[in-house]
Amino acid sequence: MDDIKLDPGELDHQATIEKIKKDIAQRAKDSLEVLEEKIPLMETFDLLSNITVHNHLQNIEHYEDAPEDRVFMVSELVALIALKHQYQDKTQIPDVEAGNLVREVQDNAFQYFNSEGFSDMFENHAGDQHSVAGIAFKTRREETAVRNPGMPEHHVAFSTELYQPIETNITQHFGFTVRDTVQLRNTLSKLVNQKINAAKDNAAQQAITMAAEVFKYRASKTVDPEGMLDEQTLIELNQDSRKKIKEQCYNYWMNDMMYNLGKVYSFTAEELAGLAGISLSATEKFLAQFSTGFPGIEKGDPIVGPNIILRKKPILVHADRYLVPSFPLVTWAVEPVIEDYIKTNQKLQDKFKTIKHNFLQDKAAELFTAIFKNGITIHQNLFYHDRDDSTKRNETDMIFAYDRTLFIIEAKGNRITQAAKEGKYARTEKHLEDIVKDSYDQGMRTLDFIKQGPGAVFYTKNNKEIIFHSKDYDEYVLVSLSLEPIGSLTPLIRSTNELGYFKKGIFPWIISLYDLIVIADHLEMPILLLHYIIRRKQFLEKKEMEVYDELDLLSYYLSKRLYIQNIYNEAMEKEVNMVHMANATDEINNFYMQRALGSANPPKLAFNIQPLFKSMLAALEISGIYNKQELMLILLELSPSAAEKFRTYIEKIKSSYAADGKKHDCAIVTQVFGQRIGISFMTGPDKNELELSLFQYCSYKLNQGEAKKWIGFADTERAKNKFAIVSSLVLKNE
Repeated sequence: MDDIKLDPGELDHQATIEKIKKDIAQRAKDSLEVLEEKIPLMETFDLLSNITVHNHLQNIEHYEDAPEDRVFMVSELVALIALKHQYQDKTQIPDVEAGNLVREVQDNAFQYFNSEGFSDMFENHAGDQHSVAGIAFKTRREETAVRNPGMPEHHVAFSTELYQPIETNITQHFGFTVRDTVQLRNTLSKLVNQKINAAKDNAAQQAITMAAEVFKYRASKTVDPEGMLDEQTLIELNQDSRKKIKEQCYNYWMNDMMYNLGKVYSFTAEELAGLAGISLSATEKFLAQFSTGFPGIEKGDPIVGPNIILRKKPILVHADRYLVPSFPLVTWAVEPVIEDYIKTNQKLQDKFKTIKHNFLQDKAAELFTAIFKNGITIHQNLFYHDRDDSTKRNETDMIFAYDRTLFIIEAKGNRITQAAKEGKYARTEKHLEDIVKDSYDQGMRTLDFIKQGPGAVFYTKNNKEIIFHSKDYDEYVLVSLSLEPIGSLTPLIRSTNELGYFKKGIFPWIISLYDLIVIADHLEMPILLLHYIIRRKQFLEKKEMEVYDELDLLSYYLSKRLYIQNIYNEAMEKEVNMVHMANATDEINNFYMQRALGSANPPKLAFNIQPLFKSMLAALEISGIYNKQELMLILLELSPSAAEKFRTYIEKIKSSYAADGKKHDCAIVTQVFGQRIGISFMTGPDKNELELSLFQYCSYKLNQGEAKKWIGFADTERAKNKFAIVSSLVLKNE
């Protein structure tokens, strides 16, 4: 070791890192001391209600991710510290100091949580986040700091359907059904909001009554012996204007409501059962299963991390009143508890394994059918015999064709275990092998079988033959489909193959059902899914480019077509090691929030494309031309500058055709999919003439050597903004 010398700059850097770590640890220590001192000073539910309301505030006009200092984990943290103590029945400070105490608790809890997160990153962050270690670390960070790994409305809808076949078993064991839990979970926030709104209305009414008392004294100088205010207060208030008096009375009663918010924010089993329309017995059993009292944890139990008690018991209870410090935890707490029970019964576990697999396949088939506008035939649960050994039977979950692309889908219903959520390397590796590697190997086996001969014969469970011919397909897409909401992990699994799972340059689309349903909601045309998968792979080939989760990739695709070349080139010129794309899912989250709030037509993040190209793609989609898929992908792949140039040309010749009814054409040469391509567009009244002219022109241009490939397509629609694509061709220089 003596021969190892450190550069003075490296020593300075290391010293700086150590100082930062020490400072962060000290801030966390200081904040925790403040929290331990301040939290017992206020009635427990009053304090937790104020903290919880603050951290759940959201602009209902438009969703914003983690606005300002408001995060669910802060109210959880304060609740967990309170759970280490006996319930505090009385506030120990004057009412006028309560607001400052709540603010101090909020600020210190926010700082403590962030400090712990930074410390964790310094201590445990993997050098290569695309490795198993990197994925294990992010899994733990997600479990610690993310509360909605999928859209809540999708989660409860999936649960309702998934567990229905074993509802009798669940009811017998727990005393409630999953449908009951969905109704109760959906009702909790409604109940609390109703109670808060009623309290606000009452405070406003009390303020009116108090102001009237002041105005009466101003006119009569008499004090109502049954009134709210003494004469000295009435005299002081009457020194102000009527407007100021109303404001002061309103502020007084609103502050009074907030100081005593625990009575408003907490609820009884009877209140929840009544609003939900669920029996009191089922409601009480639900609350008993998912609640904990005071003290609920030991002094040394974690208050930040993936295994806090609120994960499985997210509701607090005291004196038959209940309080929810973090509503997302309630949304996601039920299913792990139910599946823990299922594991105790081997027969039930075997049955449920089949149920999960069938549910995942059927739901995926439904979503793919929606994406492709009912234009596909999906074959499920096929089997085939090995070409070299006819006694060996292999299976594949789903296959379908769209134009000249064949999709091969392998579905995995495996759950992420608690050990993996805690960042354990071995368990994470096992899950990656189960969810990614095994499904990929199975898909590759199916793909090789199809490619090996002129006709690949598959059989349904009824022994009906389904034959696929490799000559019918130009592209193949392998899909590894997961039931778990793993959208934050899928962008870490790169086509650069750090995991060593992928072969022959074939990279699968690894997708969660929770993300597939969002994609189905947002892709307007079938071809967009193919192009999204292509652009996604291009993004994941660049290790320097980072994005948080799958829906960020979708958002960037919808808004910018995932066109990152300029950003990437600039980063490489500046020798930047990593470019982290900012969170881009607010528009998607807002769509589902507005829909949940009852909007009939919530704003949706639409695919950003010129109307002319959108109309052209729609015409190509319904055309019968042979190579429409290739044409559409090339149009979608045009760089922004090339697309703008081509659009200008097309608009010009469409206007000319609309005016004179004669044949017109235009062309561009550009770089697409790594090669120089020429694109010609012709418009005119005669299909036969267009076909001949298109062939002659494209052949001539190709022979000039301007491009390796020349594509052309022709349109007979005379209206400026409509298309009727009647002919196309693709010519290549071999």
